[in-house]
Amino acid sequence: MKIFLIIGFLIAAAAAEFSISDRPPTSVRVNLNNFLDRAIPHVAKFMIDHQLDPMKVPDIIDLVKIRRGPITYKGYLHLSSGLMRNLTNFVRHNDVTATYRNKVLKVDIGTNHEALDVYFKYVLSILGIPYSGTATAVGKSLVLRVKVRFDILNYRLTLESLKAESIGPVRVSLKDNVLVDWLVTPIVNIFLPLFKRTIIVNVEKQGTAAIESTFREINAILARRPR
Repeated sequence: MKIFLIIGFLIAAAAAEFSISDRPPTSVRVNLNNFLDRAIPHVAKFMIDHQLDPMKVPDIIDLVKIRRGPITYKGYLHLSSGLMRNLTNFVRHNDVTATYRNKVLKVDIGTNHEALDVYFKYVLSILGIPYSGTATAVGKSLVLRVKVRFDILNYRLTLESLKAESIGPVRVSLKDNVLVDWLVTPIVNIFLPLFKRTIIVNVEKQGTAAIESTFREINAILARRPR
């Protein structure tokens, strides 16, 4: 329930900054950095409670091509038992801003997740020969942008978007494998874009689902308020 309080305090904090009265200003923009900085532990708990950290990642099966000299080898890569960790290790990214206009409050939040890692078991099949092991990717910086809208007239909270703005360098390490030497570098090169895409897609999808589910609960409570 703490996330309900956080969102309530967020709206209240913005309203206090705007000094919203019966005749609010047409358009105002304020900074809420201090509020988010204090709320980070509670946001992290929300992520843990909603299985966002650690986050299960669906299996991936991908066709691969590996070139060695004039020959191109085709095969497939199967990633399973995927787990993403450390999404809760984050700080505020740039300013948190709230904008009030036409009785609509919009909050724009940026976060920087500094030490994400993704773990998979993998099976690589080339020329019908299976190679198996584990792969871990560590991302140094994932910047997320969350935009929230609160309709003051209708008392309705909406997630406008949750998007990954950027992702920094990703380092891949392979363990417990018996890859022949000439396969190691090509496989790491395949993993790099694959893991970046996996991080972005799953954080956006599962994060959006968790927030929208919570907002539905909040909106149901707000709908029962005295009119």
